[in-house]
This record gives sequence, C-alpha cells and structure tokens, in this order.
Amino acid sequence: MRRIELGWRHQIQLIAGVPLVTNISNTEVNEGASFSENFNGFQIRFKGIYGYQINENFITEFGLEMGFSQCNAIGQDFEDSVGTTEFPESNIVFIYPGLIAMWSFYNFSEKYSRNLL
Repeated sequence: MRRIELGWRHQIQLIAGVPLVTNISNTEVNEGASFSENFNGFQIRFKGIYGYQINENFITEFGLEMGFSQCNAIGQDFEDSVGTTEFPESNIVFIYPGLIAMWSFYNFSEKYSRNLL
C-alpha cells in the first residue's frame, strides 16, 4: 500500500477555455424568454491552493481563484413590438477566496479492491 507523507501542500492551476453553451434568462423582457448562444467568448482562470495534509485521507486548504471572462453580445429576434433584444457584450473579473476540506477514499479502494476480485 502506498504511504502519503503528511505536511504542507500546494497546487497551481491555469485554465483557459470557451463556453460551450451560454443561456441567459431575463424575466423582465420578452415574457421571460432566454437568450442562448454557443461558443460565445472565452474565460481564463488562475487558482492557487495551499494547505496541510492532516492524515492520509484528510487535507485542509486555503484557495484563491482569479479570473477574467468575456462574453460576446447575444441578439435575438422576437415576434412582438419589441423587435430585436440584445444582451450586451460583458467582461467579468472575479476573485474568490475559499476554505477547502477534502477527504480522499484512495485507502479504501486499495484495501478492499483486492478482496472484490
């Protein structure tokens, strides 16, 4: 069985991508119709995590996630007096701090999977 050393841990992630589906519901106009679009913009996120491995299964961490998201304008035609309604282009910058507690079941699977075969 593999043994995990206890102590301080860190992790860094950089994620870039495009949204597969954007769906925005607006109940104030066009009788609550939704705006939908595919591959509409991009997003970049950076996440840093620093924590302490308490035992082989449990770790507590502090994380900070920062990101930028850009969505293109979405226009939709309606068959009423409103005509075309548009959700404007938007840029979002976000910073999320967080406390994380994780439990790993790797010991369970290593210990009992041999008995199941």
